[in-house]
Amino acid sequence: MSLTFDDGNADNYSVAAILNNMECMHLLYPERTGGQQRIHDLEQLQTLQNDGNEIGGHTLDHIKLAGLDPGTLRHEICDDRKNLIAHGLTPISFAYPFGNYDEQVSQTVKDCGYSNARTILGGPQRMPFSDPYALLAFPYIVNDTGLAKMEAYVGGTAGGRGWVIFIFHHVCDSCDFFSVKPEVLNDYIPWLANNRATDTSKY
Repeated sequence: MSLTFDDGNADNYSVAAILNNMECMHLLYPERTGGQQRIHDLEQLQTLQNDGNEIGGHTLDHIKLAGLDPGTLRHEICDDRKNLIAHGLTPISFAYPFGNYDEQVSQTVKDCGYSNARTILGGPQRMPFSDPYALLAFPYIVNDTGLAKMEAYVGGTAGGRGWVIFIFHHVCDSCDFFSVKPEVLNDYIPWLANNRATDTSKY
């Protein structure tokens, strides 16, 4: 299982306190890690990485990628990764903004040095998978997604039949439609830790 947090929202940092020695993946774009649009400061990013979490790529400008010219694609994807590396981070995974991609986009992600890329729908990802640059995730976890549904997603793919990839954005009490309530995560993480036998390994 993979827990992924898109866009580098500042409230995601609170997750570190409830992970209970489980890792997750934070995906962000570097222009929002400093200056006037700071989401995470670099010390927080380093702390997350040092605790075993991955800081992955999500483009420079969070735009739809399919159909862009090759130069713009490389700027959005490769320069994004170079900036993360320049900040002392080790980005391995990429998430397509809005799940939008085509063959040229996935090839550019590969050429820029990422080992895999995630979409936003179609999950669970059946195992074994044939294309690491088209990994399928469950629909966004939103403010009305309850604990029972999250548990059912995992339970329904137990026994190695699939890989559950969750996508979170904000962690807050209904501050945004694309949010998960802290109390839901507070209940879900211990449940997940106690059910590692249901193939909750991180890719």
